[in-house]
Amino acid sequence: MKTRFASLARTARTAGKRLLTILLVLSMLFALCACGDADASPGTADGNTGNSASDSKESRSGTIDTSGGDTDGGGADKIKDNYALPDDYTSGYDFYTRIADKLTALVTDTIDANNKRLEEADPNAFFNSDQYMLLLFLPYNSLGMAMTSGFGKDATVSTIKSTYSILGGDGVQVTQNANGGFIIAYQSEDYLTKEKQDIVEIIDYSNGSIRYETTTNGVTQAFYEFVSLGNDRFAMQSRTHRSILTYKNGEITELTHSYTVYEEDWETGELSPQSKFYDSTADSIWGRKELDESWVLEHQAQDALERIFKVKDGVMTVEGVKINTNWDTGESTYTPMEPIEMPLP
Repeated sequence: MKTRFASLARTARTAGKRLLTILLVLSMLFALCACGDADASPGTADGNTGNSASDSKESRSGTIDTSGGDTDGGGADKIKDNYALPDDYTSGYDFYTRIADKLTALVTDTIDANNKRLEEADPNAFFNSDQYMLLLFLPYNSLGMAMTSGFGKDATVSTIKSTYSILGGDGVQVTQNANGGFIIAYQSEDYLTKEKQDIVEIIDYSNGSIRYETTTNGVTQAFYEFVSLGNDRFAMQSRTHRSILTYKNGEITELTHSYTVYEEDWETGELSPQSKFYDSTADSIWGRKELDESWVLEHQAQDALERIFKVKDGVMTVEGVKINTNWDTGESTYTPMEPIEMPLP
């Protein structure tokens, strides 16, 4: 099976078009929302900055508090003084990307520092070490989700409908839910086949948590969930990644993260038996609060987690499986790897 870079190839087909779409959409949204109250921008230190008529009172109740725990009302997290409580999808997305960027930097910087130590210790053979890792790690980055980042409390159904129509969506239909989220349905021409496809994008906000899902012809293509668990703890999930982390004083202080084995035939699109996707409905964590490390490691016993990163007390431990592929037959074998401990840089 020609497996390892199939998903990257598919992404590359549409990346340029999607990036242009994002830039156009965001510039239009900023222009259309600029007439709003400048003092009511989300993500400021004031936390809640006002509600639209369609906002759910339950999801906006409670006051900012520096003591930690939950608010007395809607169950949204009380906050520490180092970040503002998201009060709509836009400020929630901003907070989500802030933590996602911290997660990416934490893992990649630690691996890079460990690789450098190996190279300095053995310049001629460092790449033969089992501890040497090359990793493209962007677990929660999504062009499609970024396109919706401006759809907060200042966005309207007509604004979103007009924006998608201008950008080429046919028959755009937009529905707003009680928490300020939207369901956006439209038809779009496939970049390669030129066939019309039915696209649905769902964005949601509730109690400091956000969710994004997109489907094509009824089949989920991607979903991302960011759920506030209380006491500075957060859960994140996509089709192949899961995280439980603690975020304090602008830094991730504890982390358990995993991503699944994902091998796809380059020509047929067939997945290997070991490949694992999380289901946007059956595996959804929307509204859950009881999640812990065991949820992240749920499929470790089946060797379905390619990499596991655990951060605690200044050390990152890397676990997972070794994937050995016979490129003549396309068959792969999976064996547990020895844990690797790396000090944080």
